[in-house]
Amino acid sequence: MEDQDKQYIKGFNAGYLLSQHEPELLKQLLKTKEANEYFKGLKSGKKQHDRELLLAQLKTSTNSKDKGMGR
Repeated sequence: MEDQDKQYIKGFNAGYLLSQHEPELLKQLLKTKEANEYFKGLKSGKKQHDRELLLAQLKTSTNSKDKGMGR
C-alpha cells in the first residue's frame, strides 16, 4: 500500500472517531486549508459518520411511523 493511501486511511479513521467523540475539535481542524491525503481522509471519515447518523435517524423515524399506524 502506498504512503498516500496509508495517510488517507489514518485520516479517515481519525475523522470518523473525532466526529463521534470530539465533533467541535474536528470542525476546527477541517477549517484549515490543508489538502493532503490525511485531511482528505478526515473529511471523508466525517462524511461517513454523518451518513450513518442520518440513516439511523431515518430508520428510527420510519419505525416510529410504522408503530403509530398499528402495524
